[in-house]
Amino acid sequence: MNSNLQAMMTSWQPIAPLVSVPYTETQYQERIALLNELIDEVGENEDHPLATLLDVVGMAVANYEQIHYPIPAAPPQDVLAGASVKTK
Repeated sequence: MNSNLQAMMTSWQPIAPLVSVPYTETQYQERIALLNELIDEVGENEDHPLATLLDVVGMAVANYEQIHYPIPAAPPQDVLAGASVKTK
């Protein structure tokens, strides 16, 4: 194993449970909480040391949402009408 991989393996183990791809609703909720904290910390500062982590966690959350919470293929007014019926 090369030294870069060895260094990544050592560094990855402590943070993997926090930032790995979510597969369950619980993991998804944990990533949402982390994403919100990162947004509060990083804001729009692209030079912040955690800015790329914000991007990675955001992509993982977006991917989970695409799979588990797809946007219906319907005109917006139909989607909104359906949402208002479900909340009554």
